[in-house]
Amino acid sequence: MASWEPCPQCGSSKVRSMGMAFWLLMGLCVISFGLIITLFIPFIGIPMMGFGVLFMLISPFTKGTLQCQDCKKAWKPAKIISTQ
Repeated sequence: MASWEPCPQCGSSKVRSMGMAFWLLMGLCVISFGLIITLFIPFIGIPMMGFGVLFMLISPFTKGTLQCQDCKKAWKPAKIISTQ
């Protein structure tokens, strides 16, 4: 599988990999921030914690996702068929 390819939408070379660890960390950050917000505004903090859990649950399915830093398009890289 290719680890890098240009953006299929805009052709930019500013592409980053957003793997499972990225979404796990994002989920933990959202949960932590939600806990703090819950102390002051519970009707905003509780749904934020739910979104954090959702990010953590979808993280195994986002393995190998690439995202363009210019147009923000996310995609799975194309598989390369080896003839060896």
